Amino acid sequence: SPKVSKIKSKKLTDPCVYEISLPDIHYGKMTGETLEELENHFMECVTDLVEKASGLEIEKFLLPIGNDGMNSEGMRRTTTKGTPQDMAGSPAQILMGGCKLAREHIEMLRGIAPIEIVFMNGNHDRYSALALAIYLEAVYENCEDVDVSVSPKVRQYVTWGNNLLGFTHGDFVKGTDLP
Repeated sequence: SPKVSKIKSKKLTDPCVYEISLPDIHYGKMTGETLEELENHFMECVTDLVEKASGLEIEKFLLPIGNDGMNSEGMRRTTTKGTPQDMAGSPAQILMGGCKLAREHIEMLRGIAPIEIVFMNGNHDRYSALALAIYLEAVYENCEDVDVSVSPKVRQYVTWGNNLLGFTHGDFVKGTDLP
């Protein structure tokens, strides 16, 4: 393989926002794994990302949620537009498991830094994801270290310092039109 120069990285000493974005996990999709195995893989990913931030001064975590976090919605086991989906559990199991998984990783991260949660529409789980966001908003309404932003808009924005961070699932806009 070609040789490349190593880049010396500075250790960050300024506080930062650390975004953990795991879009399109499609929790509940039939993959041959149990829901418990899927949950374990998700938590392993979150743990790995946190370990990679070792040494950073994290002022807060930014968590976009929704974003096809669940593979389907409703009793018909379809996407929002009605495309049938093979599911690894019942619709109730998927919604309840998705809520439990969200709380589990939020609680893990709360032990490190405050959290800002941004709700993102997805094309597979528009209303299931909204239900999850409303659930989290209610669970954490009296927590000073967790802020849940719930809006049905297809684009969400967060500022950090003089930076504007934009979020969208992408099913309502072409990537070339985002700027």
